[in-house]
Amino acid sequence: MNEKIKGVGKVTEECFSKMGIETVDQLLHTFPNRYMKMPKPVDLKEVGIGKYAIVGFVYGTPIMTGRRAMEKVYTSTGTINAIWFRLSYSTKMMRIKQKYVFYGQVSEYNGKKQIIQPEIYPYEQYMKMYKKPDPVYPLTKGLKQNTMKKAMKEALKNSNHSECISSSIMNRHHLVSHEYAINQVHFPDSFDALEDALYRLKFEELYLYMKEIYDMNNVNRDSGPILSDHVDEIIDHLPFKLTEGQMNAWEEMKKDFISGKQSTRLIQGDVGCGKTILAFLGLLQCAKNGYQGVLLAPTEVLASQHYEGLKNILVSQGLPYKATLLTGSTKNKNEICKSIKNGEISIIIGTHALFQQSVEYKNLAVVITDEQHRFGVEQRKTLVEKGISAHQIMMSATPIPRTLGLILYGNTAVTVIKDRPADRLPIKNCVIEKNKRLVAWKMIQSQIEKGNQAYIICPMVEDNDENDLSSVVEYVKDMEKYFPKETKIGMVYGKSKDKTDVMERFEKNEYQILVSTTVIEVGINVPNATVMMIEDANRFGLSQLHQLRGRVGRGKHQGYCIFVNGSKDKCERLDIIASTNDGFKIAEEDLKLRGMGELTGTKQSGTQGFLLADIYNDKDILFAAAEEAGVYIEKNK
Repeated sequence: MNEKIKGVGKVTEECFSKMGIETVDQLLHTFPNRYMKMPKPVDLKEVGIGKYAIVGFVYGTPIMTGRRAMEKVYTSTGTINAIWFRLSYSTKMMRIKQKYVFYGQVSEYNGKKQIIQPEIYPYEQYMKMYKKPDPVYPLTKGLKQNTMKKAMKEALKNSNHSECISSSIMNRHHLVSHEYAINQVHFPDSFDALEDALYRLKFEELYLYMKEIYDMNNVNRDSGPILSDHVDEIIDHLPFKLTEGQMNAWEEMKKDFISGKQSTRLIQGDVGCGKTILAFLGLLQCAKNGYQGVLLAPTEVLASQHYEGLKNILVSQGLPYKATLLTGSTKNKNEICKSIKNGEISIIIGTHALFQQSVEYKNLAVVITDEQHRFGVEQRKTLVEKGISAHQIMMSATPIPRTLGLILYGNTAVTVIKDRPADRLPIKNCVIEKNKRLVAWKMIQSQIEKGNQAYIICPMVEDNDENDLSSVVEYVKDMEKYFPKETKIGMVYGKSKDKTDVMERFEKNEYQILVSTTVIEVGINVPNATVMMIEDANRFGLSQLHQLRGRVGRGKHQGYCIFVNGSKDKCERLDIIASTNDGFKIAEEDLKLRGMGELTGTKQSGTQGFLLADIYNDKDILFAAAEEAGVYIEKNK
C-alpha cells in the first residue's frame, strides 16, 4: 500500500494489492458484502442439528491428537463433545469453569450430539456481539476476516473525514455525518445504526453522481457540428440487412447530427441486437463530413474487435477514411497522437487512452461510448470536452426501467432496440445442480468435437478458506484431468497479465474452452462459442447472468447456457433467467426481486457500478438525491 497501516505487513499488503487496494481510502471503501447476525445463545436442551451457539464451560483445554482434538462442553442440562480439526488461538486461551459460547455446526455421531470446529467467545463478549451486526468482507486467498477487520480499525483511527453534503440537505433528509457513517458501516453498534449509516452513504454516492449528471447536462447545447452528408449507401452494401429497430435508431441518430445542437443519446438494446453497426455508421458519417469521431470501449479486446470490424467495412466498400486503434498497449502511441492532432486520422477506436491529456483532437464531433456503464460520468465528460460541442452516443445492453433511466441519464434522448437479427437462434437454457457438472462437461466436449467452443465462468480466482465458491485455478486443474489432452483450456481473471493474449488465442480457436471470472462479461465476441456454463450462478444478479449469456449464440450455430446452482436451495433468479432470453423482461423481474432485498443479505454481483447503492432497491433514495442535485423528474413517469 502507498500508506502504512499499523499491523499490516508485506503479506497482507500483497493480498490487498490483489484486491485492488493500494491506499487507505480504497481500504475504507471496501465495504462488507453482508452482515451476519449472531444467533441467540441456547442451552443444550434447545439444540437440534444445524448451526447453534451453545452456552457452557469446560474443565480442560483441547489438545490435538492425530487429526482432531476433543473436549466436553458442560451445559446446565448435559454435555456435548466439541470437535476441532485445527486449534485456534481462542481454544488455547480457554480457562476452566469460565462461561463461554461455543458457536458451530451441531451433528450427531453414534447417537450423541457433537459440535464441529466451534468458535469460542467469552459469554459477556458474545452477548455484546449478539446485539450487533457482524461485518463479512470480500477476501482473497491468504486474507482472513480477522486480519481485514484489524486493518480496517487501524485505518479508521487515522482517517480524515470531510463533509461533501451541505448541512441543509443533511437536515432535510436526517442524514448522519460522513464520519459516523463510515465508522458504523464497518463496525456498527446496532442494526439501527447500520441502517442510518447505509442510508447516508448511499445518499452521498447517488447525490454526487447526480451532481455530475446535472453539470454535464447543463453545458451550452445551443450549437453542435452539423453532419448533413449521410452514408445510407453503405447500409445498402452491408452483407446483412438491418432490422427495423436498427433502422429507426439510425434515423434518430441522423436527426441529431443535422439538428445544429449538441446531442446526447442513449441507445439501449439487448445483447446481440446490433448496436455496434450503428456506432460504425455514426463514425463513418462523421468522417464523411470532415470531422473526427471516437468509439470508447471498456476493454482492449473489445476495442480491437471493433477496430477490425470497422476496417472490414472500410476495405470491402473501398472507403477512403483513415482509422486507428489507441489503447494502453499501443506501441507507436506518439506517432498516432500526432496524426490525430493534425487531423490525418478521422476515426479513433480505443479504451481509456482516448481521454488522456496527451491525446489532442483536431475537430472531434462524435463521441460513442460502448457499454457506457463501465465508465464514470467524469471520464465521459473529459472526452466530450476534447471535442467541438461533440455529439455523444452511449450504448448499453443493460435494460433499465424508463423511470430510473430518465434519472440516471438526465435529459438524454433514449432509443430502444427491441428486435434481434433474423439469423440469431434463441439461446437454450438449463439449470443444474453441482453434482451434474460432469454431464455438462460431456456436453461441452461434444460441442468441441463439432468444432465449437465454450466459456466456463467461476466467481473466484483462487480457493479461499472462508467460503466454497468455485476457483478458476483449481477448476482448471480438475478439467485437465477430465478433458482429452487435445482440448486446450485457457484461463483469465481480473489480474491476469496475459489476459489479452489468452482471449485473442481463444478467438482464434487455439483454446477450445475459456475458464474465466466475469471479466468476459463484456469485451469479447467469438461467434464460434456455443456454450456458456456459469458455476455458482446463484451468486450473481440477473442482469449479469444475462450479460454473460450474451457471449454465446452470436454466430450461425445454436447457443446453450448452463446455470449451475451452487446452493442446496432452489434459486428463484435462476428459474427466471432460464425461462426467458428477453433482457427487458429480466430487468422487470430483477426490479421485483431487488425490492425484497434484506439489510443482512449478500449484495448481488452485477449492480450499476455503485459501491453501496442499488438503483432498484434504493430507488427512493435515488429520487431524493436527484432532486437535491437539481435533476427533477415526476415519480409516476
